[in-house]
Amino acid sequence: MKKWKWNIFLLTLGLPMWGFSLDKLAEKYLIEFGDPQAPVQITEYFSMSCPHCLSLFKKDFKILKEKYLETKQAYWVFHPVPLDSLTVQTMDCLSKLTLKQKRTLLEALFDTLQVQDGPEVALFLLQEAMKLFDQPMPNLDEQAYIVQTEAFQAAFQFLKQEDRIKAVPSVEINAELYRQEIPNQAFIEKQMQARLSHG
Repeated sequence: MKKWKWNIFLLTLGLPMWGFSLDKLAEKYLIEFGDPQAPVQITEYFSMSCPHCLSLFKKDFKILKEKYLETKQAYWVFHPVPLDSLTVQTMDCLSKLTLKQKRTLLEALFDTLQVQDGPEVALFLLQEAMKLFDQPMPNLDEQAYIVQTEAFQAAFQFLKQEDRIKAVPSVEINAELYRQEIPNQAFIEKQMQARLSHG
């Protein structure tokens, strides 16, 4: 069976995609929580302009963080998918911050933003946060600036991959990508229980 037919078959069943081959963004663009040696490794692919990503963070992530990340059962990486300029701008900011600052930035932004807020509000909050980190970025909203950044080049390379993330939020758990499952608390809890019971 050809690979693409097999992939469609797996998608139809709602099963993980085997053989998923993705060159991820560099670590400087990622936001990591938990113990890297934890038995369950979770990557959530998100976009800054995705209302579902924001909603899931507000409703579910804090509960999952307390239950699984702070107990060293899971390691969680937020991986930007630069489908929009706001995510590329966020990547540029992340590349200038320490891990602790990146965590603080993500939590502050997602706690403050509301689903109905537009990208202008998010960009304003991003720039204000960078000032607090002593990393002011007055040109962040200028296209001429952003297209010259390493973040823009990284975003371009990431998006031109043949096998890429096409929808957010998506989740990868222990190298298995779930394209159709929404990474809400119920889904993550089910996956955690299955993996920890076999560990």
